[in-house]
Amino acid sequence: MLERIPIAINITQRLRKLDTTAEYTIDTDFTLGFLYNFSGEFPSSIKYYEGLITKNSDAEYLNHVLHNLANVYIRNGEPEKALEKADLLPRKGNEDLFADVFYSNKMYDSALFYADKAIADTTTNFIPYLIRAQLVYQKDKKQACEAVTKAELLSRDGFIIMHRRNYINPFVLYNFKLEEAINELKKKVCE
Repeated sequence: MLERIPIAINITQRLRKLDTTAEYTIDTDFTLGFLYNFSGEFPSSIKYYEGLITKNSDAEYLNHVLHNLANVYIRNGEPEKALEKADLLPRKGNEDLFADVFYSNKMYDSALFYADKAIADTTTNFIPYLIRAQLVYQKDKKQACEAVTKAELLSRDGFIIMHRRNYINPFVLYNFKLEEAINELKKKVCE
């Protein structure tokens, strides 16, 4: 799957040149931002997502762009910019993202608050569970073990796909580090 992304990028760029109407370039730019993220070319992803902020005034669409942009900034090692973009989003419905953004910015009380909210809303994202486990393991190993075990279960499908890939791709490497964090934490708190 990941090896096909450069082909998809090339096709999308060609299509973008064929139809230069505003509506079509908005769609292709969103697709390119998404594809560049998964190819690990975070600066290119950021360029396309940032360009979309002024191109579309639809609030729901803008929320998707800002959500994706904040995630890319985290992966690119720019947590302050991720926080800046996330602050433009409504808190409701974005609890997973806020847990990750606050954790990346070392705002641990807020990270735990939003991780717990995301977990209470029965998220299928493993990140809030991992954040919760990392923040509570010194105080309550049982709760930490439960959270990291759930993170491991939720993350399996995505990590299985990536195990067949090489770790040169920054997106895969970022997720591989998350998997290592889950495994190391599980050893600390569950044994």
